[in-house]
Amino acid sequence: MVYELESQDFVSQQEPDWETYIIPEKTNASEKPSPFIIHENGRVSLQEKTKFIAEARKDVLEIGVRLNAYTNYFISHSEKAFKAHIVDLLRKGVAVKSYLLDPDTQEARIYFDDRTKVQSFEKDAISETKRNIERLKVLCLEFEAMKLAGTFEVYLYRHIPFSQILVVDSKMEGAKMMASPYLYGVRRANCPVLEFSKKDQPVLFSKYWESFQHFVAGAVRLQ
Repeated sequence: MVYELESQDFVSQQEPDWETYIIPEKTNASEKPSPFIIHENGRVSLQEKTKFIAEARKDVLEIGVRLNAYTNYFISHSEKAFKAHIVDLLRKGVAVKSYLLDPDTQEARIYFDDRTKVQSFEKDAISETKRNIERLKVLCLEFEAMKLAGTFEVYLYRHIPFSQILVVDSKMEGAKMMASPYLYGVRRANCPVLEFSKKDQPVLFSKYWESFQHFVAGAVRLQ
C-alpha cells in the first residue's frame, strides 16, 4: 500500500472511495482583518456623513475644492438634516473647520483649466467657488453670533487639490477619516471614498494626516 504525503492527509491510492483532504495552514486567531470600508460609488449620503461626525469630541476637519455640496447642505436642506448636527457639535465645544481652494490663485486657474479639458462643466468652477465663499461667510457670522462653546471656521488654501478628506477627532485615540483621492476625468462626487480609523489603520491614517497638515499649513481664514 502506497501513501501520498505533501499537504494531504494519509490517503491510500488503492482505496477509491477515499477523498483527498488538504490540511489547512495554521493561522493566528488573533490576526483579524482590520475594518476598512470602500464606498466605491463615491460621496457618502448626507445621513452617512452626519452619522460619521455625530460623536466628535474635539474637531471635525474637512478639505474640499469648492465645498459646493457642503455649502448646499446648509442652504438646500432642512436645518434638521444638517445644520442642526453642526450646532450640536458646536454646543459640545467641537471645532468645525473646512478648507476650500482659493479661487483667486494661479493654482485654482491651472486646476480648473485642466479639468475643463475633459469636464466642460468645470469652466464655471471659479465663479461658483466665489459664490460659496460668500455664503460660507454668512454662516461663519451666524455661528459666531450664537456664542457657542465650539468654533465654526472656513479657510482658503493655495495648492492643487488632490483629495477630499474628512477627519474626526484628529489627534485622539478614536480618530477616524474618510478620504476620496481625486481621479482625473471623473466627477469628484463619483470618486471612491475610503473610510478607516487610526486604531485599525494606523499607517494609512498617519500618512493621510501628515499630508493633511502640510496641505492646510498657511491657509487663510475667512473673515
